[in-house]
Amino acid sequence: MAGGINYRCLCGSKSITGYRDKDLSKRDYSPISRIFIFSILLLLFFALTIQPGSSAPPPTYSFEGYDTAQSKWRHSNICCYLEGDCVPCRVIVDNTKPTAENRTLTERIFFDYNSEPDYSGKLGVVDLENFNLPNGTTDGPFYNVLSNKVEIYYWWNYTIPAGQKWTMTFCARLSPECAQYGKKTHGRIEQGKKRSQ
Repeated sequence: MAGGINYRCLCGSKSITGYRDKDLSKRDYSPISRIFIFSILLLLFFALTIQPGSSAPPPTYSFEGYDTAQSKWRHSNICCYLEGDCVPCRVIVDNTKPTAENRTLTERIFFDYNSEPDYSGKLGVVDLENFNLPNGTTDGPFYNVLSNKVEIYYWWNYTIPAGQKWTMTFCARLSPECAQYGKKTHGRIEQGKKRSQ
């Protein structure tokens, strides 16, 4: 089961300092910047894929983004990012249930890259950066061509012991033209896929 992030890339030309800026509500933005402030919607999700033959409960997962206006991690209404910013994201993996077992897992982290399947459209997220992994490796970027867009994705391969709760952080780099993407972009994670898929 996949979970996801939805956000509208409404960006301006004024640069901000990401989640270090604690007082965005008092900034004096130009009219264009007020209109084009990036907003992100994150959905809490739980991946329920169980490894074959295991009766132990699977780890649970949550997907969050950093809200610069409220200075905290949130599952919804993540604000405020502009063109070229790198949006902080994190995945929390919880394997602390009483009957949990050690798990070796593979996940794919997707974001919308191009608004057209032939790469002729506008760019949304151009890369995932600054991975901070508690365990394992990432590999990418790769590109997934769908009927109406192209996604960028990375693999995350890791082993989480029973009784552990981990947080992986990274950021999603917005393109300089993300305000022209023209529709909501989407990010998602698929857990349990094999590396060859």
